[in-house]
Parts: sequence; C-alpha cells; structure tokens
Amino acid sequence: MRYLCLILVPVLVLACSGKSVTRAESVHKTKNGDTVETDGGASVSKKGIVEMVQENHEDMVDLSPGELYLDRVVLTTAKDSSLFEELRAKALVEAFENMSLGEKLLAIGEHFMGVPYVSGTLETEGEERLVINLRELDCVTFVEYVMAMALSFEDTAGDFRSFTRQLKNLRYRANERVSYEARLHYFSEWILDKEAKGILSTTNQTIGNATMKTKVDFMSTHANLYPVLQNNPSLIARFKEIEGSISAHEFRYFTSDTIAHIEHLVENGDLIAFVTSTPGLDFSHCAFAAKRNGRLYVLHASTRENKVEYSPVPLSEYIGQMRGVTGIVTARFR
Repeated sequence: MRYLCLILVPVLVLACSGKSVTRAESVHKTKNGDTVETDGGASVSKKGIVEMVQENHEDMVDLSPGELYLDRVVLTTAKDSSLFEELRAKALVEAFENMSLGEKLLAIGEHFMGVPYVSGTLETEGEERLVINLRELDCVTFVEYVMAMALSFEDTAGDFRSFTRQLKNLRYRANERVSYEARLHYFSEWILDKEAKGILSTTNQTIGNATMKTKVDFMSTHANLYPVLQNNPSLIARFKEIEGSISAHEFRYFTSDTIAHIEHLVENGDLIAFVTSTPGLDFSHCAFAAKRNGRLYVLHASTRENKVEYSPVPLSEYIGQMRGVTGIVTARFR
C-alpha cells in the first residue's frame, strides 16, 4: 500500500504500478539486538547501525534553531556512508561539476539503478530520526537522496555531513526540529516547501491545462493506519490543521492525454509528480524526467519492477498503465 505520495513514513500509498502500497510498514530499526526483519523480507544488522555520534560539539552543524542535532537524530549505517563516498568519488572523476543540474540529477540517479524498492524505511521505534538508507528506496526517498547529493556536491565540503544537512532541509519543514509532525508527509506540501526555500519552481502553474483542487485528509481520516497517530487525538487535530492549509492551495497540471504534446516543455532532471484521483490524497508517485531518443521518460523507484529504473516506454504511454493517475505536475530544480 505504498504510493500516496503522502511523503510520509507510516503509510505512503504510492501508485507507480497502479497498486497502493504503504510506506511505513517495513523497517523497524532499534539499537540493541541482532537482526530486524523487514516486511520486504530484508534484514538489517542492528550492530551495523551507526548513530553518527560526534563528541566535539564545536564541529556540529546546527540544522534548526537552537539545536545541534547530528549526535542524536541521524540514523544510518556504515554501508550508507560508504555508498555516499563511492558516489562522491565518481562525481569527481566524471566531473559532475561541469554538468547542468538536471544532468547531474540523472547521473546521480543512475548510480542507484537496480536498488530495490522498499517501503517504510523512514519508520523507527521511538522518536523520529533522520534516516539515511541508500540501500532501499521508495519513490520519494529516491528523489530526496539524489537531490540532497546534488546539492551537497555543490558545497565546498561536499561531505557526508553536508549531505545530511541538505537531506534534513528537503524532508522537513524549515526551522523545525526533526519530528514526525515536521516531516512533509503530503507531496503537495513537499513541493510548496521547496518553492518557499528556493530549491525548485513549478513549471506548469500558468500553462497547465487543468486545475487540481484536492482536499487532502487521508492521514487524519485513516489515523488507524499510522501508529504515531493512533490514540493521539491532539496530533490528529494538528494534522487536520496541516491538511486544511495544504488543501487551500491549487496546482495547475497537465492531464494524462496532453503529455505527448508538452514533452518539449520538460527538461532532463525535472521533477514529475503524478496526480491521483484517490480521495483524500494529492499525488501518488514522483520521478525525475529523462529525455531519451527525443522522447520523455522517467527515472524512478518503481513498484512495478521493485527497483530503480527508467520507464520502459515514454511517459505518455506509461502513465496510461498507472491506475488512478489523472496527470502530472512538473517542477524544475534551481
């Protein structure tokens, strides 16, 4: 049940393959014990979890007001930091700095080709953590990790800490601590947040041929699906407020039947968000645009093939195979 592009952690119902999938049931990482089974059948060595403890507080990075958080909120593994360094080295060898941002996003994204699609990797026991899991991806975490890497490679340092900073800025609202409430669960808010931060701009707000009038309320009306919301009326009330704010915004979008005619407006690396007809939701999937042989394809974490891949056919054909998808919103990273 995953693709609601409620970019959340507990239940992300994405619909890349036309089926719903939850993005919160799989990985439960704890700090003591040996192995944790995930719903996807994978296992995680608890001893392999590295909590990025930094004893020298002068070397910490303050990613939200009044908080030196790296020593307590990041949850990752040595394998993930190694994968980051591997890609960082590749970026130097292949001169990513000479690429346009769109080309850079695709080059980084291609590095994850074949990585398995796994939902729920952001869910942890206890308080919210800034999870970094480069070994298992869903459509949203794929976009977040790739974008965070692209931004970090533009930093002077370009190291894992810079990547962590960028990821936190992408996944959570500005000036808020890492928390379940601060995470950008609905993808429409994720897009609006990036616009406010100057990270991207929607490219079809004036030229889209249809208006998306969505009332998002899936989380508050399905609180039983979210462990954090269960038996927590005050938090449910807070999410109703958030949903009301999101629902007040309208997006212009391209309907599915027009995509073949607007391919020339989309560039490599643009963000593609798939509009869903599912009640209470806004988007069901997200991907990077990729021009191949003069046609528009997408690079994404696909539930259909359960891995990161390019769509096998142009987007105008592929979208017709996605149940409940009515069109796309496009945005360009700056």
